[in-house]
Amino acid sequence: ADAIEATLASTATMADAGRFTIERTIEPGLPPVLGDQTALTQCVENLVTNALKYSGDARWVGVRAFSAVDGAGSREVRVAVTDRGRGVDPADRSRIFEPFYRSPAVVAAQIHGTGLGLALARSMATLMGGRITVESEPGHGSTFTLHLPAAPPPEPA
Repeated sequence: ADAIEATLASTATMADAGRFTIERTIEPGLPPVLGDQTALTQCVENLVTNALKYSGDARWVGVRAFSAVDGAGSREVRVAVTDRGRGVDPADRSRIFEPFYRSPAVVAAQIHGTGLGLALARSMATLMGGRITVESEPGHGSTFTLHLPAAPPPEPA
């Protein structure tokens, strides 16, 4: 929750200037995650900044944090960042996490960027024992989800 709040505070100027609606849903009582607070905040900030850049005319971004159980039965915290923008072409999905990769459509649309945000976010997630997944439909937006392992519950005294 702290990382999301810090991210939304640091991106508020960009969101306000673009007249975005930011919808935030944070599940109460989220378990702590294993990771570095600064890296976590930077990772979430990269995802939110991308959502703001690629949301198109929709001007809406959703940020949702919730606990879940992964495929191996372990608890994790997920932070999902959703936009209703251009989406990611299926042909580009395998490359969007590569450093400096920018899809031809993004270059043609002259959307500013270096192609490093998703690569850095994925690296930080991996270093914290997590991962990032993407679901997208061209013309309807994308959801990038950060999956991080929940810290084990404290040992009973």
